[in-house]
Amino acid sequence: MVNRRRQKDVLTTCVGELADRDALPQAADKLLEMNGVSTTLVFGYTDEMVFVSARSRDDDIDLGEVLRNAFGQIGSAGGHAEMAGAQIPVGMLLEETDEADRGEVIEETISERFFETLGISLNRAAASVYADFIGVDGLE
Repeated sequence: MVNRRRQKDVLTTCVGELADRDALPQAADKLLEMNGVSTTLVFGYTDEMVFVSARSRDDDIDLGEVLRNAFGQIGSAGGHAEMAGAQIPVGMLLEETDEADRGEVIEETISERFFETLGISLNRAAASVYADFIGVDGLE
Protein backbone atom coordinates (compact mmCIF):
# COMPACT_ATOMS: atom_id res chain seq x y z
CA MET A 1 0.00 0.00 0.00
CA VAL A 2 1.32 3.42 -0.94
CA ASN A 3 -0.75 6.52 -0.43
CA ARG A 4 0.33 10.09 -1.01
CA ARG A 5 -1.43 13.15 0.32
CA ARG A 6 -0.53 16.64 -0.71
CA GLN A 7 -1.75 19.80 0.93
CA LYS A 8 -0.17 23.02 -0.29
CA ASP A 9 3.55 22.23 -0.63
CA VAL A 10 3.56 19.38 1.93
CA LEU A 11 3.50 15.73 0.83
CA THR A 12 3.00 12.69 3.06
CA THR A 13 3.38 9.09 1.96
CA CYS A 14 2.66 5.82 3.72
CA VAL A 15 4.71 2.97 2.27
CA GLY A 16 2.82 0.34 4.28
CA GLU A 17 4.52 -2.63 5.92
CA LEU A 18 8.26 -2.11 6.09
CA ALA A 19 10.94 -4.53 4.99
CA ASP A 20 13.73 -1.95 5.29
CA ARG A 21 13.22 1.19 7.36
CA ASP A 22 16.50 2.62 6.03
CA ALA A 23 14.68 3.33 2.75
CA LEU A 24 12.40 5.93 4.42
CA PRO A 25 14.94 8.80 4.53
CA GLN A 26 15.92 8.09 0.93
CA ALA A 27 12.27 8.22 -0.15
CA ALA A 28 11.72 11.47 1.80
CA ASP A 29 14.73 13.02 0.03
CA LYS A 30 13.57 11.82 -3.38
CA LEU A 31 10.01 13.13 -2.94
CA LEU A 32 11.43 16.51 -1.92
CA GLU A 33 12.66 16.81 -5.53
CA MET A 34 9.06 16.90 -6.83
CA ASN A 35 7.94 20.19 -8.33
CA GLY A 36 6.12 22.36 -5.80
CA VAL A 37 6.99 20.21 -2.78
CA SER A 38 8.98 21.76 0.07
CA THR A 39 8.24 19.31 2.90
CA THR A 40 7.88 15.53 2.90
CA LEU A 41 6.91 12.94 5.49
CA VAL A 42 7.40 9.27 4.65
CA PHE A 43 6.38 6.51 7.03
CA GLY A 44 5.82 2.79 7.28
CA TYR A 45 5.24 0.23 9.97
CA THR A 46 6.09 -3.17 11.36
CA ASP A 47 3.94 -5.24 13.71
CA GLU A 48 5.16 -3.19 16.66
CA MET A 49 6.41 0.20 15.45
CA VAL A 50 5.69 3.04 13.01
CA PHE A 51 8.85 4.64 11.60
CA VAL A 52 8.73 8.20 10.26
CA SER A 53 11.22 10.24 8.25
CA ALA A 54 10.71 13.87 7.25
CA ARG A 55 12.60 16.39 5.12
CA SER A 56 12.03 20.10 4.40
CA ARG A 57 13.46 22.97 2.39
CA ASP A 58 11.03 25.46 4.01
CA ASP A 59 12.92 27.93 6.23
CA ASP A 60 9.75 28.56 8.25
CA ILE A 61 9.54 24.92 9.42
CA ASP A 62 11.68 23.26 12.08
CA LEU A 63 10.94 19.59 11.43
CA GLY A 64 12.50 18.41 14.68
CA GLU A 65 10.09 20.63 16.59
CA VAL A 66 7.15 19.68 14.36
CA LEU A 67 7.70 15.94 14.86
CA ARG A 68 8.23 16.35 18.61
CA ASN A 69 4.93 18.26 18.82
CA ALA A 70 3.06 15.80 16.60
CA PHE A 71 4.42 12.51 17.92
CA GLY A 72 6.54 13.12 21.02
CA GLN A 73 3.73 12.35 23.47
CA ILE A 74 2.95 8.99 21.87
CA GLY A 75 6.45 7.95 20.82
CA SER A 76 9.94 9.34 20.35
CA ALA A 77 10.66 12.12 17.87
CA GLY A 78 13.38 14.59 17.09
CA GLY A 79 15.83 15.92 14.60
CA HIS A 80 16.89 19.16 13.01
CA ALA A 81 15.19 21.94 11.07
CA GLU A 82 15.59 20.21 7.69
CA MET A 83 15.43 16.53 8.67
CA ALA A 84 13.77 14.62 11.47
CA GLY A 85 12.36 11.25 12.42
CA ALA A 86 10.01 9.54 14.82
CA GLN A 87 9.15 6.10 16.14
CA ILE A 88 5.68 5.42 17.46
CA PRO A 89 4.53 2.13 19.00
CA VAL A 90 1.67 0.77 16.88
CA GLY A 91 -0.32 0.12 20.06
CA MET A 92 -0.47 3.88 20.70
CA LEU A 93 -2.40 4.34 17.44
CA LEU A 94 -4.73 1.34 17.39
CA GLU A 95 -7.58 0.12 19.51
CA GLU A 96 -8.53 -3.55 19.45
CA THR A 97 -11.33 -2.81 16.99
CA ASP A 98 -8.86 -1.17 14.59
CA GLU A 99 -6.73 -4.26 13.97
CA ALA A 100 -8.55 -5.21 10.74
CA ASP A 101 -8.02 -1.71 9.34
CA ARG A 102 -4.52 -1.39 10.77
CA GLY A 103 -2.81 0.22 7.76
CA GLU A 104 -5.62 2.65 7.10
CA VAL A 105 -5.79 3.78 10.74
CA ILE A 106 -2.01 4.26 10.93
CA GLU A 107 -1.97 6.17 7.66
CA GLU A 108 -4.83 8.48 8.66
CA THR A 109 -3.50 9.15 12.16
CA ILE A 110 0.10 9.92 11.17
CA SER A 111 -0.83 12.16 8.22
CA GLU A 112 -3.53 14.03 10.11
CA ARG A 113 -1.30 14.70 13.14
CA PHE A 114 1.49 15.97 10.87
CA PHE A 115 -0.74 18.28 8.83
CA GLU A 116 -2.51 19.50 11.98
CA THR A 117 0.80 20.31 13.69
CA LEU A 118 1.82 22.32 10.62
CA GLY A 119 -1.49 24.20 10.82
CA ILE A 120 -2.75 22.74 7.54
CA SER A 121 -6.31 21.47 7.40
CA LEU A 122 -6.60 18.21 5.50
CA ASN A 123 -8.69 18.63 2.36
CA ARG A 124 -9.77 15.02 1.85
CA ALA A 125 -11.33 15.62 -1.57
CA ALA A 126 -8.19 17.27 -2.96
CA ALA A 127 -5.97 14.60 -1.40
CA SER A 128 -8.08 11.86 -2.98
CA VAL A 129 -8.03 13.50 -6.42
CA TYR A 130 -4.27 14.00 -6.17
CA ALA A 131 -3.73 10.35 -5.19
CA ASP A 132 -5.82 9.24 -8.16
CA PHE A 133 -3.94 11.61 -10.49
CA ILE A 134 -0.43 10.47 -9.52
CA GLY A 135 -1.37 6.84 -8.95
CA VAL A 136 -0.73 4.87 -5.79
CA ASP A 137 1.36 2.03 -7.17
CA GLY A 138 4.76 3.03 -5.84
CA LEU A 139 7.39 5.61 -5.17
CA GLU A 140 8.94 7.05 -8.29
